[in-house]
Amino acid sequence: MGVLLNVFTSSEAARWAQDSTLQTITEGSLKAVSRPAFTLIDKNAEPEAKKYSASKEVIFQTLSMMAYFALITTVFQKGGYKLLKKMPKFKDYDVLKNINTFEEFGHTFSAYTKGRITTSAKQAEQLEKTKGAMELIKMLGSGIILTILCPFTVTKLVHPIMQALNLEKKDSPKASANFNKKTGLDVKA
Repeated sequence: MGVLLNVFTSSEAARWAQDSTLQTITEGSLKAVSRPAFTLIDKNAEPEAKKYSASKEVIFQTLSMMAYFALITTVFQKGGYKLLKKMPKFKDYDVLKNINTFEEFGHTFSAYTKGRITTSAKQAEQLEKTKGAMELIKMLGSGIILTILCPFTVTKLVHPIMQALNLEKKDSPKASANFNKKTGLDVKA
């Protein structure tokens, strides 16, 4: 119990808990496991329907988390930091003058929170405000990626992957180009 308590009360655990990217990846990973698990234990559903639904959910969540991680680390973290440094308020921050990349900022902020570097009160405030602004950028990125980009792009990949894994037949109604999602019928011209 003592080891677990030490882990949960460490400054490293606190830093992880405050990182929006880690929170999103953790939540997405839990969804990728729990949703299919709950689907598979549903005693009222047909076995084939359970297998289809659970497989589809695992594929969707896995692809979404991969897309999220790729975009959040490149576009929103790296690009966001570059954009932030150009904004008038942050452009004048002395503490950011020699920190050119988001990775360098992450290392500097980590060293600051662990007390490994000495800062003035002004520098500490600048680091804290920059960290807060970066978290807001990442939260905005999370919203854009997970509510707009993933539903429109990842859903187009799910059925071809399911077909490649023999989890869905190419001629099934849901795979048909004539499938009407509103009525649930395969409409032939």
